[in-house]
Amino acid sequence: MSENRVSWIFLGTALLAVAWGVWLKLNEPKPSEPKIEWVRIDGKLVEKETLEPFQGVQSIPFEGAPGMVQWDYTYVDGVRQGSAIEYYPSPNKKVKSRSSYIDGVEQGELIRYHSNGVVMSKGLMVDGLLDGVVSFYQEDGTVLERRVYDRGAPAFEPAVVADPVLEAEAQDGAGDLVGEGDTPVLEADEAPRMVDPDGEPFTGTQVGTFFGGAKAFEHGYLDGREQGVHQGWAPDGGLEYERPYSRGKKHGVWKHLAEGGKLVSESSFHHGLQVGSAKTWFPNGQVRQQSEFVHGAEHGVRTNHDAAGRKRRETSFDHGIQIARKGWSKTGELVIDESTPLVGGLSLGIEPGDEAVTEAVAITEFPDDLDGGLVLGLRYRVSGEDPDLPAGAARPFRISVVQNGSSLGFFEFSGELGGWRTHEWVVNPEEGDTLELEVEAGANQLRIDFEGIGFADDSDEAWLQGGSGGSEPSGGSDAPAAEESSPESVDPVPGE
Repeated sequence: MSENRVSWIFLGTALLAVAWGVWLKLNEPKPSEPKIEWVRIDGKLVEKETLEPFQGVQSIPFEGAPGMVQWDYTYVDGVRQGSAIEYYPSPNKKVKSRSSYIDGVEQGELIRYHSNGVVMSKGLMVDGLLDGVVSFYQEDGTVLERRVYDRGAPAFEPAVVADPVLEAEAQDGAGDLVGEGDTPVLEADEAPRMVDPDGEPFTGTQVGTFFGGAKAFEHGYLDGREQGVHQGWAPDGGLEYERPYSRGKKHGVWKHLAEGGKLVSESSFHHGLQVGSAKTWFPNGQVRQQSEFVHGAEHGVRTNHDAAGRKRRETSFDHGIQIARKGWSKTGELVIDESTPLVGGLSLGIEPGDEAVTEAVAITEFPDDLDGGLVLGLRYRVSGEDPDLPAGAARPFRISVVQNGSSLGFFEFSGELGGWRTHEWVVNPEEGDTLELEVEAGANQLRIDFEGIGFADDSDEAWLQGGSGGSEPSGGSDAPAAEESSPESVDPVPGE
């Protein structure tokens, strides 16, 4: 055997030995890491042994398919906080739904997707339940239907009426409504309902059409009450408004649109009370006015801009009562800066309690020149400390007008939660007379406040509005969505 051949044999053997050693090292059994077991204790996801709360994203696989993720939940200190994503059973994690959690409860927008990625439905989660308007879409993105949910349950299933029960009377001119059906009427009572020709509460869909057959509006009713999303269209087919209702009360986001689908106004309601932000826009898309509402009353700062985007007015409100205002000229000069404090006069607050309460407020001073009847009035509101008070919460009360110890009569109020409301009477006191208001309120956990209790002669009602005149309440459950008011010494806002 040659020397060369022996060297090659030794080299080959050495290489084989090295390769064998590397293989053994790579395939050496590794000690298994202990599996962490997570459990729920007192509502938190914690490690079973150490009780340390889970932090970060927890991925939950499909049952029977451990390689595919079904859910990704985000946790902070063991509690679901933030994003929650659901996936279709696919290796590339195709999104099926997106939602979010606050302190372990599903809150905010819930969006579900078709398998092609197009939105399937979109709605709002409140305390883990669908609430308000939910929109449903087809796979091509067109709207399928909209439903109103009330705390997780569909408040109304749209009933499509083949022969519309209600259509408007025919009128002359393009764009007017036409129809051949009978016209239901509203009953003349305190709670009017839509009724059919037989006088029964109407349930179904009211449809109006233009000349030529194009749909003009579609309104749903349940037992005679407005229900579901009411919609109206222009003669060219463009959507003009969406007004969701639940059991006859405004509930959800109201939208009014101009030609081309541009928003004109948008405001929100919760079971009849206006809440949150209200906005209006100029045709060029510039925000014209923005204000905020709490329990049906304007509260905070209302801001007005002109079409060029310049701030022109700021008006401050305290639960429906104007308390301050500012105004700017076109050149940006501050020309109005004044406070309009709450109306003077007597005030009264009736605290929450477990027993009925009776309070009296005496009117002891009268104008020097009594001339005819006096307007006796007050402003009142009902409120509570709980920010999540249900809509419609109330504390009924009765007010008696007492003159010289004798009652002139009494007035009963529903005392429904909301902004400031006003009420007035005409009385005829003479010099030396005594006059008082007696308030009787039942046991209740809501508070009743009275402000501006006083009077004025029957040609001067300025006390009602803090100097602005008029006798309608500033705010309340039927307050309009951010009505504009123009300071007299400020240049008009273009387009108003």
